[in-house]
Amino acid sequence: MYNVKYDQQTRERALRLDHEALGEGGTSKAGTCRKIGAMLDINPATLHNWIRRAENKAQADKTASEADKDAERAQLRRENAIEGSRRALDVGLRLFRPSGSRPHTHIVVDFLHVQRRL
Repeated sequence: MYNVKYDQQTRERALRLDHEALGEGGTSKAGTCRKIGAMLDINPATLHNWIRRAENKAQADKTASEADKDAERAQLRRENAIEGSRRALDVGLRLFRPSGSRPHTHIVVDFLHVQRRL
């Protein structure tokens, strides 16, 4: 195990300051790391590593959320396809009369033509 010199609160503060300084503009990432490192007495390379890790984590979280959304969309498409099949079956069953008699052939043919186009 390695020795942790800076606590989580210090890291979060340094990252927040870096984000704010970059948002204001006017300085590069390296210049911002040097400036904040000097303010908080942190090696700029260490600060740069923290920033890189935070950016990688944010990208991984974004990728994971996109994968979750894609999976949810696929599930909804499957459910919609099943529901569409159920509706088509209900319409088809309504063609038959309650007495069980079959409708005229031209009605059945028209129904089949419509269903094939869907």
